[in-house]
Amino acid sequence: MISATDHLKMARAAIEARKVFPSAHATVLRGALVGSAQAYWLLAESKRGERQQRSLLVLEEFYKRRLQYDKHLPFIGAPADALAELDEQSEHMQSRLKGVRLLKADPKRSLIQTEYIEWSLDKIFFNRSDARNDGRLLWRLMSGDAHALGWTIAIRAKEWTPSEDSDFAIGATPGDLDDIAQPFVCSHTILKAAWRSYDLRREPPRTLADPPTPVQWAGPCS
Repeated sequence: MISATDHLKMARAAIEARKVFPSAHATVLRGALVGSAQAYWLLAESKRGERQQRSLLVLEEFYKRRLQYDKHLPFIGAPADALAELDEQSEHMQSRLKGVRLLKADPKRSLIQTEYIEWSLDKIFFNRSDARNDGRLLWRLMSGDAHALGWTIAIRAKEWTPSEDSDFAIGATPGDLDDIAQPFVCSHTILKAAWRSYDLRREPPRTLADPPTPVQWAGPCS
């Protein structure tokens, strides 16, 4: 939730500075969607056992990616004492990673961004098929931006000028508030639902059963 909030604040700061970027803004808003949807997916599930399993998937990804990062640190010329401390930390995280994997009900299950994003869209916009479909399209569109594939910039082009001496054309893709408003509102809506779920989970349960299912946040995605 902190990550999603940070990304949304950056997108807003650029807008307030009267700077809108056709691809970079979408990449920042993709980070907001990933963070908000992951938080909601973890917190809004009503079954405690499933919430625990989802948390294990996030922990597994956390340790795995951190260990991949640590593996390359010795190549930056760090002091010997720092490398010794790094080895100790890495060994501890390897132990934690093994423990997480032992607790997983399904050893083959892994954290998949598309899965938890679509789950969150289905839950929050349960009565809005148009919003659910819009959210899925936005996720795929912004993934193209994040991976610098270029087709996303091309489809946002407002005008094309054919070349007189070749088969190519020049497309102009200015930053446009209309292009980023929808993904901003979508991520912001999911984030508010995640914070609401967080508040509900912090309340003491009324019985020994699970806390009540969080209220669905039925806001528009556009």
